[in-house]
Amino acid sequence: MAIRTESFNEGKFLDGKSFSYITSELALAAGADLNLVLCVGNEPAIIRFIKLTSDADSLSWQVFAGVDHVAGSGVNVPAIKRNSLADTHSIVTLEKGSTINSVGLPVFDPASEVIGQSAAGNRSYIDVDLLTDLFTATANICLLLRITNNDSGPKRVNINAESYNN
Repeated sequence: MAIRTESFNEGKFLDGKSFSYITSELALAAGADLNLVLCVGNEPAIIRFIKLTSDADSLSWQVFAGVDHVAGSGVNVPAIKRNSLADTHSIVTLEKGSTINSVGLPVFDPASEVIGQSAAGNRSYIDVDLLTDLFTATANICLLLRITNNDSGPKRVNINAESYNN
């Protein structure tokens, strides 16, 4: 009898329960919001991380639980199965630009501001993990991640997220 030893992350990958989501907003206008709605299906899910990168000098972000939105009104961000050999589907959906009826309750209060780091040539760049360390989301809940461009002009915003089925 063989014994399989792996880390939690390796186990989720091997079992086909690990999924990635990647989306970009190429020109988020000054003062504009980018709304991302993450919904969990009929069983709890684990949000491994949500990472934000941008060329903005300043962004703010906030997470709300229990968002009321019009499903299908935004652009679906497809789940990328990390183990293509497994016959599984993600229980988490991610939608960009959904119509929001009510934001729900803030998970973190107040909104967090992210300031860009200056790089070579005085170019600003943001590279930060918004949620990390296996954030657990209960079944049948929708979360709203709202990112606001505090800059004076349009900026690129990239989101990379990963989730695990339970």
